[in-house]
Amino acid sequence: MMIQKSGKNQTRDNTLSLEYVTCDLCESIEFEHVYSKGDDTYFTTLFDFPVVRCKNCKLTFVNPRPSSESMRAFYPKPYYERGSAENTTRYEAYMSWIRVPPSARVCEVGCGRGDFLKLLIEKHQLKEAVGIDPYAASFLDIDAKFFKSTLVEAKLESGSFDVIMAWAVLEHVHEPLKYFKEISRILKPGGHFYCLVTNANSIYGRFAYKEDVPRHLYHFSKRSLNEYAYKVGLQLDTYKLSNSIYNGRGNGTFSHWVRKLVRLPWYYEITSQSESLRSKIVNLGKLLDRVIFRGNWEETLGISGIAHVSFIKSENG
Repeated sequence: MMIQKSGKNQTRDNTLSLEYVTCDLCESIEFEHVYSKGDDTYFTTLFDFPVVRCKNCKLTFVNPRPSSESMRAFYPKPYYERGSAENTTRYEAYMSWIRVPPSARVCEVGCGRGDFLKLLIEKHQLKEAVGIDPYAASFLDIDAKFFKSTLVEAKLESGSFDVIMAWAVLEHVHEPLKYFKEISRILKPGGHFYCLVTNANSIYGRFAYKEDVPRHLYHFSKRSLNEYAYKVGLQLDTYKLSNSIYNGRGNGTFSHWVRKLVRLPWYYEITSQSESLRSKIVNLGKLLDRVIFRGNWEETLGISGIAHVSFIKSENG
């Protein structure tokens, strides 16, 4: 399906290639609409992407969504150059969380330039390090193998890795089930797969619309992760909702509620409407957000929008 340049669906590159899909987890074609949102990070397009929930398994995802070919436009160079100081703190948190056995073979899916792999190599005596990323513009000069491709296209050896990592990656891929199958295939029996994903069943996901649509194509829950694991022979080992690495607070809930109340489009901040009376009313919602979501009470209640997850492959796998 091609969305042509017209009305509220206008795009910045004249056309936007979209595709409708069945549920990745159960192949159902029965969905309920949750909300619609545009690219409010880079405003690459002014199209409102529908976010739907499968009526059968409750997986939440963007549908229709950009095709694989048109997705590159949503990953401009600045995407890989965000917050280096913040990244260092995040990498240290990753390092303290994962368990890397001696002489391990490690694979990072969605490695970007290889920044975290570099730190991992410096700390551990790895037998092998592999990084995979289809969009990164360049890679660091470190002792690691890099594949500028998707995980499936890399065709790595079966049962070869002790540790596989995907930090905030699975929500970006077009077919998560293929990734889970491939991760299970290349993971050694007893090996661990670590990932960070967004929690669809949170204030962050359900009311604040904090998912980075359309880059976040799939929005997970503990239920959906368990079902993915069961399908591919993995076992969910840990599932922790926390704001310690990424901010999973629901800041944005009230400003979005007020915006819809006064019927202001999501992209008003880059239009003349940003000076309108309606936009000033939305600022009241933003003030409420700053006050109510100032603390870390969502993590305390176990409803953060970010899930820290690990899986283990059975020794008999």
